[in-house]
Amino acid sequence: MSGKSETAKQGNHGERLSVFEKVGYGLGDTASNLFWKTFEFFLVYFYTDVFGLTAKSAGTLMLVTRIWDAINDPLVGYVADRSRSRWGRFRPYLIWMSIPFAITGMLTFYTPDLGPTGKLIYAYVTYTLVMMAYTAINIPYGALMGVISSDSIERTSVSTYRFIAAFCGGIVVQYCTLGMVAFFGGTETRVIDGVSQDVVLNEQRGFFLTMVVFSIAAVLLFFITFLTTKERVQPIVEEGSTFRADLKFILTSLRLHQVLLCGLALLACLATAFSLDKVVPILIGYAVLSVLSLGVRAVALQRFSDETETSTFELDFNDLLSNRPWMVLFVFGLLQLSGLFIRGGAILYYFKYYCGDASIAPTFWVSGSFAAIAGMLLTKPLTRIFGKKVLMIGMNAGVAALTGAFFFLGPDQINMMLALQVAASFVGGPIPVLLWAMYADTADYSEWRSGRRATGLVFAAATFSQKMGCAVGAAMTGFALDFYQYAQPIDGADQMQSETTLRGLQMMMSLIPATFLFLSAACLLFYGIDKHLTEQIESDLQSRKLKEG
Repeated sequence: MSGKSETAKQGNHGERLSVFEKVGYGLGDTASNLFWKTFEFFLVYFYTDVFGLTAKSAGTLMLVTRIWDAINDPLVGYVADRSRSRWGRFRPYLIWMSIPFAITGMLTFYTPDLGPTGKLIYAYVTYTLVMMAYTAINIPYGALMGVISSDSIERTSVSTYRFIAAFCGGIVVQYCTLGMVAFFGGTETRVIDGVSQDVVLNEQRGFFLTMVVFSIAAVLLFFITFLTTKERVQPIVEEGSTFRADLKFILTSLRLHQVLLCGLALLACLATAFSLDKVVPILIGYAVLSVLSLGVRAVALQRFSDETETSTFELDFNDLLSNRPWMVLFVFGLLQLSGLFIRGGAILYYFKYYCGDASIAPTFWVSGSFAAIAGMLLTKPLTRIFGKKVLMIGMNAGVAALTGAFFFLGPDQINMMLALQVAASFVGGPIPVLLWAMYADTADYSEWRSGRRATGLVFAAATFSQKMGCAVGAAMTGFALDFYQYAQPIDGADQMQSETTLRGLQMMMSLIPATFLFLSAACLLFYGIDKHLTEQIESDLQSRKLKEG
């Protein structure tokens, strides 16, 4: 199809999307968050206190399973950018992948009757599969926001609806999960340390059936998103390359090889908590694989010597690495999500052991979610005043300061904990809205500079950054619990925690995540797309498309 016919599909530049379509798009993230928030708040707890893994094993699992993402995430983005159907490039994945996502989600929270080794293998397989399914549906879903409108402000509005809907999914998880686990698992009243408490009889069955309910709901919501949205933005010029040309690039690009190998080496170091006796073998392995890549390149250059076509995947990859604003957002997402997941993973342990009452956790979560939604409603007017960059820096620094203040609270200061949570969530409410709108802006920036658009790859790499941040945060939760000598339940009976453990839980709720959040705010100082440049990019791209038309 010619570039002229493609641009004819752009529609009106200033076209306003209906509330119906914005809500429909947002429900896709409600579906995703029925899984994502369950992973954030309950997965480490499930693995340690229900499934039966050690805290260190759970932390290692979170990182090792990310190795495949280094290949899987860009592969999905590459395929999505080149998909063609009468429903568009990205929308069909909401139908194709929703059921596999649901099934793998259920299996992740199923506890098989296996020994320790069998359980560990099962956990690795199921968590890898659910993250693959998450990638296959969420990269196209995220990229859909980049093509639903060509207007930056309208995309920010769509992003606002998206994340309000996402937080609604999070509220369901936060408020309902423990109650549903108790309902499906059955309860009885027991006297523990002189206090009557309701104890869940079968948490394994409770978590699995709870996830079954969430999975069915997610499938229905993804179908609604598919039916209510439309793709409007197309590349200025249709480009393509043969599989042979793309394969030549993959086999011969030392730059690509080094990005992958450095990432794998870093993951391996993180997975071993930078243990000195493991770092040297990892570095040796990195050196060996680097030499091997030189051999692969030499053989491939000879084998593909007759291939002269330029790979569009190579162009996409080079555009991505030269896109400085995107690189900044990549690092930002990694740091910010690491901090949030460390804290999110610690909350249930914090209230259960530091405060002595796990039932406070749902109130804590839900109050924060409602405050975040209230903050999101201010995203559009605040963006118009300050621009995305300045607003993001200020909000992240504010959330970091409020999070760090938890360090000074005693276990009986519940009202102050709730107040700080509400304040931090309100201040940080617009952050996820702006972040994904900013990713869409970096796709525009790339097209503005190079004349090419690779929305799927941009969002694939963004999703990889998000998943890596969550994996690092979740892994550090497990490693920190192990470091602070967390005592896991024995035969379902909770153990008394030492002062070291309690102090560690306090750190995991305050200073540790606050450090990551301050670093993420500082990172944004290097983000080069300000309010003025955003307006210029939008105007220039529209002018180009009108000329092409």
